[in-house]
Parts: sequence; structure tokens; C-alpha cells
Amino acid sequence: MDTPIWWGIYIGPQQMKEPDGEGPGCMIYPLNKDCPTDPLITISNITLKDIKSTGGVLPAGIIRCNASNPCTDFTFDNVDVRSKFWDSLGYGYISEYVEGTVINNVFPDPQFKPKGYYAYTPL
Repeated sequence: MDTPIWWGIYIGPQQMKEPDGEGPGCMIYPLNKDCPTDPLITISNITLKDIKSTGGVLPAGIIRCNASNPCTDFTFDNVDVRSKFWDSLGYGYISEYVEGTVINNVFPDPQFKPKGYYAYTPL
């Protein structure tokens, strides 16, 4: 991708507000914090490989899952998403409740948690 005008990578809540389509929904997240994740949707076994993006208008991306049903088994392999402005400020991904691994050239760090990080352990 060359100079994407929106998030280079977006995995998370739908961007259009439902069920009626009224309002911005998640289109302007994180400016509008009213962007809930859905615990009924399971996202797992996702691999992004050999992705290169330069000149992004926004930071690298958003990967948001739900606290009670986190995303699992994500792999970023040779994923390089750059925005000169945001990179210089240290902004990369907004990642919430994601377990995964990064291999080879990955920039910026998506800050995945290790496998089993969100596993529930009863008392």
C-alpha cells in the first residue's frame, strides 16, 4: 500500500453503526470512544504475511478484541506498516485483547500478548 488514507490494518468492531447505520459508529475511533467490541464474535488463527505500507496518514492500525473473548493465534510475518509522522511520535497499533506472535520484519510492534495470557484460571 502506498499512502493509505485510513488505517493500514483494521481488525475489530465494524466501522458502520448498526443496526440502523446512523451516526459514525467506529469510523472515528479513538476520537469517539463509543466503539464497543462484541464478545459473541470469535477471531482466531489470523496470519498477515508480506505486507508493506508506506506513507500512511494514520498510525499503523487497530486490532481490537473483547475482554471476555480475546483474539487468539495471531501471527504477523514480515508486516511493515509505516507512517513517517506517527512513527516519529511513537504511535503504532492500538491493540486490545490480542494474543499472538511476530516473526521476521515487523514494524511497528503490534504488542500482542503471549499465547494463554488471557486464559481464565478459576480460584
